[in-house]
Amino acid sequence: STPGSVRTGPLGALRQSAERPDHPSLDQLAKKVGRSPTQLQKIFTRWAGLSPKGFLQAVTLDHAKRLLSNDMPLLEMLQVLSRTPVSEPQLRAVVAVTCGRWCAGRGEDNEALRLLAHALELVPDLRPAMRLLYRIYLRRGDVRSAVRYLDQEIRATRHPREAAALYRERGKLVETHFGDRNAALQCYQAALKATPRDLAVLRSVETIALHQGQIMPLITNLEQQLEVLEQLLADKHISQSQAGLP
Repeated sequence: STPGSVRTGPLGALRQSAERPDHPSLDQLAKKVGRSPTQLQKIFTRWAGLSPKGFLQAVTLDHAKRLLSNDMPLLEMLQVLSRTPVSEPQLRAVVAVTCGRWCAGRGEDNEALRLLAHALELVPDLRPAMRLLYRIYLRRGDVRSAVRYLDQEIRATRHPREAAALYRERGKLVETHFGDRNAALQCYQAALKATPRDLAVLRSVETIALHQGQIMPLITNLEQQLEVLEQLLADKHISQSQAGLP
C-alpha cells in the first residue's frame, strides 16, 4: 500500500516538515502518522525509493528554490538562513549564496564575502559561490584573490570544455594584470588540451610566441590555425551542399 496522499499520511507529514526550519526526527514523524519508526522507514523507502531523511532533504531543497524564485526580501532570506539547521549543509549553502548575491548587488561586498565563504565551508565544491567571490574580488581590484577562487573553480569543474574556458580566462588575467606570459601560456596550453580547435586560444598563444620571439612554436601555431580554418570552411561547404545552397 502507498504511504498516503500528498497531503496526508507519511508523505504529507514529510512535505509539511520541509516547510519548517526545525526538521522533526524520524521518531516524531512516525508518531504523527501512527507508525513505528521501522515501519515508516520500510514503507516509505519501498514506495518512494528514498529514505524519509533523503526525501526530506530533496523537498527542502525544492522549497528553498521556490523561496528564491519568489524574490523574497533580503532580510527574510537572512532569517531563513539563520533558521536552517547546520545538519542541512546543502540548503544552507544555497540560501547563503543567494543572500551573498543580493548583498553584492547592493554594494555590501564585505557581507557578501562572509556569506559566500560560509557557503564554501558547508559545500567546498560549490561553483556558484566561487564564481561570485571571483567577480567581487576582481571588481575590487584584488586580482590575486580573484585568481585564487578561479583556481578553485577550475579544480571543481568536471567538464573539460568548461575547464578550458576557465583556463583561458585565467590566462588573460595573469597576462593582463601581472604581465606573466609564461604563466599565461601554461593556462592556454591547458585549455587547448580540452579544446584544441579553439581559435581564440590559438591566437593568444600566437601573440605570446611573437612577443617571446619563438619562431618554431609560432610556425606550429599558425599551421594549427590554418588547419582549423580549413576545417571550418569544409564544414560550411558541406552544410551548404546539404541545404541545397550554392
